[in-house]
Amino acid sequence: MRRLAPIFPLLVFLLAGITGSNAAAEPPDAGGPVMVAELRGPITPATVEYVRRAVQKADQEKAELLVFEMDTPGGLVASTEEIIQSLLASKTPVAVLVTPSGAMATSAGLYIANAADLIAMSPGTRIGAGHPVSISGGGRRPGKEEKGGRDYMDEKIENDLAAGVRSIASQRGRNAEVYEKMVRESISLTEREAVDQKVVDMIAGGLPDMLSRIDGRKLTRFDGSERVLRLRGAADRVTRIPMTMRERTFSWIANPEIAFILLGVGILGLFVEFNNPGLIAPGVIGGLALVLFALSVQILPVNVLGLLLVALGAALFILEIKFTSHGLLTAGGVAALTLGFLVLFDTDKMPELRLSLAFILPTSLTLALVMATVTAVAARAQRARVVTGVEALPGETGEAVTDIGERGKVFVHGEYWNATSAAPIAAGTRIRVTAVRNMILEVKPGER
Repeated sequence: MRRLAPIFPLLVFLLAGITGSNAAAEPPDAGGPVMVAELRGPITPATVEYVRRAVQKADQEKAELLVFEMDTPGGLVASTEEIIQSLLASKTPVAVLVTPSGAMATSAGLYIANAADLIAMSPGTRIGAGHPVSISGGGRRPGKEEKGGRDYMDEKIENDLAAGVRSIASQRGRNAEVYEKMVRESISLTEREAVDQKVVDMIAGGLPDMLSRIDGRKLTRFDGSERVLRLRGAADRVTRIPMTMRERTFSWIANPEIAFILLGVGILGLFVEFNNPGLIAPGVIGGLALVLFALSVQILPVNVLGLLLVALGAALFILEIKFTSHGLLTAGGVAALTLGFLVLFDTDKMPELRLSLAFILPTSLTLALVMATVTAVAARAQRARVVTGVEALPGETGEAVTDIGERGKVFVHGEYWNATSAAPIAAGTRIRVTAVRNMILEVKPGER
């Protein structure tokens, strides 16, 4: 043992070296995965579900950072507030990256970005225009200022949102005064202006650039705790969170243009099936389209007046088949259908839903033209003279097979019939059918 004693210090030194090399092999600043989700298009209840799932997944995976790539024109206030609550309650630090170039974080996007721990913007992007749009369609109602009156409802909404954005901006260490201006005065800022005025934290060319620049950055969370981001080599640890089929479906039908087309296809399909029972395909397609539109109504704010006008238009087309109006009911149907589509969505609650006339007019007029054509064909078919069956016999000509008085026989339309006549008719005489009663023809002498 005494001979081995000098060797012990050497063994201890070698073991320490091995341990140190293993520690160096794993950088102490290597953190957890980086989760990335996308916020693109209008903010709706479908977006709320997606954001909640992304936050929950990031917390479960102990992610180092949750990034939302944003490009949104805004959305519903209620959905925005739910998203803000989810971001503020997230255990994982949250970053918002307004990207790609040309993207925006306006209206609801402004409030959501402000709730994040860190905001970055790509070159050529913008942020702001957060003024609430109320029942009047924006700002104060026309004429209020001139009359010296006050719109208390608009003021309450504006003051509430301004206080909320100011409170979060102050807690995040951002320029609360500029945030309040973006709400009250609806100003927008470019990425450079936003950085200079301390509205956002940095300009980043994209996700990899942002991750490399914030490695080692100390964040003060909303609850006051501090967190140092360990993002060395984070580009290799990025995990994207795609939307589920349910979320994609709801996001798809939340597009006002898609919802508009679904309603039109649904009405047209059922209208064609109603006028041509038994075709089946138009009815199935129309029914499915209306079901999808009903789902979109749960997401998009639909104007009841618009729906009533659309229903009135369809009713007028149906009435044209039953009554002779010489086109007046059809014209009324076209007008009601077009006006209904123009006011279908409640753009006061969500101005991003406003569809352009260049989209609405061609679509609604095409739909109205197809329905008018179907109506005209159906009306013409109903008013046309019957050419088959017993109903087609009045007016037909034939020949008396026997003498006809109170009873006799005639040959009409390739068939022998019992006949009666008010005046005697000799056999072989040409006759004309005037009516059919109880399968007996009433006839009179006809021209040769």
